[in-house]
Amino acid sequence: MDHEKWLEQHDRMMADHEIMMARFDKNMAELQEGHAKLQEGHARFQERQDKLQASQDKLQASQDKLHASQDKTERTLRRAIRLAVRDARRQRERNREFDEKMTQIASAQLVNEQLLKAFLERGGNGSH
Repeated sequence: MDHEKWLEQHDRMMADHEIMMARFDKNMAELQEGHAKLQEGHARFQERQDKLQASQDKLQASQDKLHASQDKTERTLRRAIRLAVRDARRQRERNREFDEKMTQIASAQLVNEQLLKAFLERGGNGSH
């Protein structure tokens, strides 16, 4: 191969090399730009994820508080029902005792009325 052809081939190779290097630089710049955008997107995603986690934590705390409140309310209601049942039973017993006393009083009243009637029929002072 003669020197001139070799130089032409060398020049073509150098030109091709420069074109390839320019494409490489352009591709590298595009990759770096894409990588930067990807990092920005990831940062925004991470911020949203952090906000979501904070919201979930608040929701969980709120649910825990609600459950505690419901448990307290349920315990209070159970206690109130127990006390109401106990009071109703006591009231029934008092009513039963009252009815017994009223029956005794009514019986005693009948006896007293009969004695009074007999007393009045005899003349009142027992001298007859």
